[in-house]
Order: sequence, then structure tokens, then C-alpha cells
Amino acid sequence: MNYLDPQVTTAYKVIPFELYDTTLKVYWLPRDVVISDETIELAMFPEDYRRAQAIVAEVKRKEFIRSRWLVREAAGEKFLLPSTEDGAPLWPDHLAGSLSHTSGHVVVAVLKRGEYRGVGVDIERISRMKTDLEPRIMTPGEILLVNELMSFPKKGKRNREFWLAVFFSFKEACYKCFCPLIGKRFFFHDVAVHSIDLATQMIKAGPTEGLRENFGNTSDVLGCYKFLDHPDGPFIVTSVVALNQT
Repeated sequence: MNYLDPQVTTAYKVIPFELYDTTLKVYWLPRDVVISDETIELAMFPEDYRRAQAIVAEVKRKEFIRSRWLVREAAGEKFLLPSTEDGAPLWPDHLAGSLSHTSGHVVVAVLKRGEYRGVGVDIERISRMKTDLEPRIMTPGEILLVNELMSFPKKGKRNREFWLAVFFSFKEACYKCFCPLIGKRFFFHDVAVHSIDLATQMIKAGPTEGLRENFGNTSDVLGCYKFLDHPDGPFIVTSVVALNQT
């Protein structure tokens, strides 16, 4: 079922991410796209509105409502999306999903469980990144990797805020993907990026020693980043998927 207002045919954009042998569709709803109240209501539950009313900040309240609408668009079905005590979405058993929002922009990815057991997405505005956060976000090896990336001509010539946004967003996506699967919280230095392919924008990473045992057979983590140009931004969007272990 599709809840999109027929008069709003370009409400969201679909960003393709090539991960493993599939194309992950990440749905992006920009802040400046207006969705009618009637369209929103078709996809909402009374519980959604009750939860939204408890959110004080207007921007966050709108992000919550628009994210629930976009989730049901991406999934093609209507279902209640409760949260854990930590605020993480509780997805139906047959779906693996993830959502993120910032500055009124929302991104969502939903997969049918089967070959894939988890997915994580994240969106960050590059201007929010401050380089003094580098040691908290990146390992010493990752800082060396950024220095190397910045030495490359053309595609590598991004400022440090750009790369900090990529690493920050990627690790947020990793957390959203893997934390529910391993049942344990982890932090920025618990996942280390090994390499970034500037041509494909692919990220190869893995859990560091303290977390490797919890990841089991998942020793490698594959992700991807995209640059989104928008007057509110620019933004970085990252995605990660977890394969079913065999």
C-alpha cells in the first residue's frame, strides 16, 4: 500500500547504496518538501500522535511524524513502530529497518529479513562537525587514514569536517545496525575503519579487539557514504547492512 498523496509525486528521493549483492534503497525526505496533513494521517496511528505531543521541540516533533510516514512509505505497509527505553525503534519481526533525522531532514531504509538481518542509516550535516572532536570519534589509525585521503587529488580533496562527518555518520549507522543484534552498547572507538574507496564511496571496517567477540563471525563491516547537496546542508548519508550468519 502506498500512502503518498497523488499530487505530491516527488515527495521523497530514493538514494541507491550498493552493498554486497544488493541495492539498498535509502529514502530521503527533505525538510522543505510539504506533505499534506491528509496524507500524513493515512499512515499514522493514534499512538504516533500521542508520542509526538510529548516532544517539546517543534522541529523534533515534525521529524518524528514525518519519519513515521516515511517508514511506512519505504516498507509499503502500515505498522506501529514502538521504541525501546533508549528510544530505538522496535521493528516488526519480518523487517529490518533504520531511520535518522537532522535539521528537519529524514532518511529511512527498510529490508525484508532473510539474507539480511540488520540495517543502519544515518544523516549528518557537515557544518555540525568540529575538528576538535576527532580524537573522540576516530582512532589514531583512522586519523592517519584521513590524512592520506586528503593528500589524494580531486576526490580526496575534502576538508576535515567532511571526513569527520563521514566517520561519525558511519559509526552511528553501525551502532543502529549492530547494537540490536549483539545486545550490547558500543562506542566510536569500538569500530575501526580500515579503508575507504573514493571511487565507489565504499567503507570497509570492523570491530576492534574489545568488541570482536560480540560480533561473532561478522569480522568485516561494509558500508557506503553519499554526499547530499541541499541549501540546508550539505549532508552526509551513510548506510550499513548485516548479513545473516551461516
